[in-house]
Amino acid sequence: MGLLTTIGTVGAVVVAMIAIYRSDKNSKQQILVGKLEELFETVRSLGLYYGVFHELNGYLLAHRDTNSTEMSTRSEYIDIRDKKLSEGDRELINKYLSKIEVLAKCYTQGALQVKCLNYQDIMYAFADFVFNGGSIYKEINYRNGFPKFEEFYSQLEDLKKEIVLKIKLK
Repeated sequence: MGLLTTIGTVGAVVVAMIAIYRSDKNSKQQILVGKLEELFETVRSLGLYYGVFHELNGYLLAHRDTNSTEMSTRSEYIDIRDKKLSEGDRELINKYLSKIEVLAKCYTQGALQVKCLNYQDIMYAFADFVFNGGSIYKEINYRNGFPKFEEFYSQLEDLKKEIVLKIKLK
């Protein structure tokens, strides 16, 4: 009788350990899926600002053009920027940029991580440029300008599809 009790107890412990292992594995998968969904949402939300960035870029180029009569002072640009992007919007954009970097570095690997970080880099350079009316980072890394709408949205859709694919594989 003692041997059967011991075998039963060991069996119960083994079953419990297997259940804990599977539960832990499922929890990790659920966390990863949740973080990938958060990454998708943040990438999409930040992408909505691209049109405003592009428009403000046009104002900055006009400001820098000495032959332009559109805008002559930096304060005129700042007024336009503040109408297009409130301080709250700028804070939210900075939050999105940080979140993308953290989520990409912690929860992605390989080509997906590279795409996420490249996207974050472009959007950081663009945000820095339009927030401040100029950017050394932009001048060093995007000397030839930023991607056109079609190119940007193609890259954005590709990135979102890859995140969704990763979520579906989990």
